[in-house]
Parts: sequence; C-alpha cells; structure tokens
Amino acid sequence: MLGFLRMIGAIFFALVLTACATPQQKEIPTGPSARLIGSSTSSKMKMGENSTPFKSDGFYPDNSDHSLDQYYVPKGSAYFLPVGKALVVRVIGRRDYAMPIVALVSNIYEIKGEVTFIPVADHLYTVRGVLSETASSIWIEDTNTGEVVGKKIEVGGSTAIGIFEK
Repeated sequence: MLGFLRMIGAIFFALVLTACATPQQKEIPTGPSARLIGSSTSSKMKMGENSTPFKSDGFYPDNSDHSLDQYYVPKGSAYFLPVGKALVVRVIGRRDYAMPIVALVSNIYEIKGEVTFIPVADHLYTVRGVLSETASSIWIEDTNTGEVVGKKIEVGGSTAIGIFEK
C-alpha cells in the first residue's frame, strides 16, 4: 500500500512539474523582415496632485485566431513579418477605461477588420486608428514613410458595443 501511494505521489509530482514548464522563446528572425507593432492613445484624469490614466484607445494586430503566432517574438514586442509576399493581418481598435464602473456607464467603441499588404524589408508598420461616436477607422501605416498600406477600414456612425460585449 505504501509503495502504491509513493507511485501516485511521484506521478502527481511529475505532472505538476511539467505543467510549470516555460515555453521555448522564439529567436528573432535573421534575414530580411519587417516589423508590425500596435499603438495607443490615452487621456488622463486630474485627481488632486496626481493624474491617472482614465481611458485609452488601443490599436493592435488581432491574434485571437493565432494566425500571427509564427511571426511574434515576445522579447521584442513586435511581429516579425516575411517580406515580398501579400499578408493578411487582422486588426482591432478598442476604447477601454481604467475604472470598470466608468466602462459600464460609458460607450466603448470597437472596430475590427483585415488589412492585406506586402511588407517591405526593414520597414516598421504600426496599427493606428480613430474611435468616435460619429465615425471610426483603423489602418496599418508604414512608419518609415507615413503612408497607409493596404485598405483603411472605415465605419460611418457609431461603433459602440453593447453592455454584454464589454
């Protein structure tokens, strides 16, 4: 009986250790590549002597389907993209509030879409956008030239999401 309990304990210990294994870090690719990063803007609320972040509009690559996993390098906080071939990137823009109660009573705007473009070697691309009650848009901009690459995603009117989507 004691041997059986030791065996169960050893199996449990091995399972716990394997669950804590760290994933392998990806290497930054060598050779020609382009980088893709997100952007954000925030406004601050003055509270006495301090100012604290109140709301932020974030624009970033949408990797919810894991299609960009092969290009992401966590250490560099950027997606390293292959160059010379058309690439479809899902993008998302969303307004969030620092205080949950404010988020419940305020409008949260969200816009999503896909942008197709051909990355150029050694260029930095940034996901940018504008969120408002009257119109919202999101695009990818070549930071080196300031030009919009691919097609800009634009929605006329409000892009506010419902209370259950917050």
